[in-house]
Amino acid sequence: MVLPRRILHEVEWFRPTTNRLHPERSPCRQRLISIVILTHNQLDQTRLCLESIERNTSHPYEIVIVDNCSTDGTVRYLRNYILTHENVKVISNTINKGFAAGNNQGLALTRGEYIVLLNNDTIVSKNWLQHILTVFEHHPNTGIIGPMSNYVSGPQLVPQVVYKTLEEMEQFALKWTMDHEGQSVPVTRIVGFCMIIRRAVVERIGGLDERFGIGNFEDDDFCIRATLAGYESRIAKNVFIHHTGGQTFNGSGINFNQQMLHNWEIFKDKWGIPTDTPIQRGYRLTACTLNADKIYVEISDLSTSHKSDSFGKWWKSRAVSSHLSNSHQYAPLHVYHNSQEAKQKADQVSRQVRTHYAWEKIVQKALERMHTIAQRPIRRNQAEKRFTAEDAENAEGHDSQYTDRNECCNPDQT
Repeated sequence: MVLPRRILHEVEWFRPTTNRLHPERSPCRQRLISIVILTHNQLDQTRLCLESIERNTSHPYEIVIVDNCSTDGTVRYLRNYILTHENVKVISNTINKGFAAGNNQGLALTRGEYIVLLNNDTIVSKNWLQHILTVFEHHPNTGIIGPMSNYVSGPQLVPQVVYKTLEEMEQFALKWTMDHEGQSVPVTRIVGFCMIIRRAVVERIGGLDERFGIGNFEDDDFCIRATLAGYESRIAKNVFIHHTGGQTFNGSGINFNQQMLHNWEIFKDKWGIPTDTPIQRGYRLTACTLNADKIYVEISDLSTSHKSDSFGKWWKSRAVSSHLSNSHQYAPLHVYHNSQEAKQKADQVSRQVRTHYAWEKIVQKALERMHTIAQRPIRRNQAEKRFTAEDAENAEGHDSQYTDRNECCNPDQT
């Protein structure tokens, strides 16, 4: 017997709570999963994404949607959506906070033992979460997992997919899952369009680094920090998720290449990569570039910038929400009310890593893992990032040993 969703919403999993979940008291298959989705216009894509989650997810879950100042009717749609979905909360921003900051806002409201950062231009497949949780169960040292997809760089790519409709995509995904049952592989980087993260990872290293702004390299940075904290990353090869790709950048008129090159400079500065290293060459981290002080990134208390309704389901920026209540301030994920408290937490993590966790051994192990998995330097894929012909010409003449380990993205999707 299949229970109606209105009955499922009465289950304790979906009720707002200030209580932390205890992993030692509940098997993995029974734990709540938190799904964080950013929206900035592209309503049709958001609707398809949410419908696919409802249709293909049997595991208990909640959704935190962060809207970055949409103007195409998305806000009105989300207002109506939460009325019929008790397990959904919405954070409404009056400006576009960008990818990293928006996801951090969502993280502050999550309650699940596992957290999914999911792009709104994705369509999930049947039982996707259950397959990913199985990988976590079989590999307890894994902190981040990503799926396979049609539009992504590196080993997560499934090239030349053959489907053209939603029904064909779901059939393709089902067959892909059957053909790759139980398969997963370790990697050094999970692409940020869909990252499934143990809550313990976020509690150890914090959120995405907001210095990367609208997007690019925040996923590389997060995976590096997780590795330094002792966690592995893996690809669940038996999970396929459709990704349209590039919708927010295209819709916002943002020059993707310029944004990526800008963030490449930020990434090099943070991790001590030589400033003259071109993006085509990629990066290979060394013990000199890995610093314990770079691991932790603060997640701010959402109630300092937003007010919620009386149910804690709609959070709106304080500047335009004086009529809303501020009584609902639960923050199951520990967040910090001021920069001094956050700095103390970052210093504490740094000291713990350097002393109790034997920093030198952590660095050595992390480097060995990175270099074993990726024999060549990690690079952002040219096809995925839509480099121009001039960019390609600038890449000529670089050392041949720095051949890209990534496969090309599906050209039909660019």
